[in-house]
Amino acid sequence: MSVPDTYLLTVPDIKDDPFGRCFASTEILRKLKKINPLIMASDSFYASAWYPGKSLGGFCLWYGEINGRKKKICAMRHGPVPEWTQLDDKGEIITKGWRDLFKRIAAFGAVRALDIERAFGIDLGIAGKDSYCSWCRKSAKTVKATCSSGYCDMHERVRLQVVKAAQVKTEKLYQRRIA
Repeated sequence: MSVPDTYLLTVPDIKDDPFGRCFASTEILRKLKKINPLIMASDSFYASAWYPGKSLGGFCLWYGEINGRKKKICAMRHGPVPEWTQLDDKGEIITKGWRDLFKRIAAFGAVRALDIERAFGIDLGIAGKDSYCSWCRKSAKTVKATCSSGYCDMHERVRLQVVKAAQVKTEKLYQRRIA
């Protein structure tokens, strides 16, 4: 079994708390609007627009001018938003966690991940500061990253060997050209 790309979005095996740190939906919206005033949450713009969670009483984050055209970013629920996406026994999403919401907002381009991390005092793990080795994750291992490159010691040595081999190859090609 391999680790999916959403490994930081659902509760890791090493965590005891299935909800993690919670933020109120109003706090999320307030801080996002402070970073970028073009983010808004109101269904009065497009009351007929469908989005996941609308039937469950959620709302949608929109991006755009107040009197202009708006684009849908993502949907979220009112009330407390857990850190981790909550799944039922069948693997269906019950509610999305703020990690997933912030990843979607950053991917949309409305706000940079670094700005989100600073505003909320969190580490998303998608802005280059992951706490687990990315190569180990691919083989379903959770090994802490110990190097500034984001790899464990073993994979850092491999990475450096690959970089050195590429430099040697480039140098040899350069020497052939000038000879």
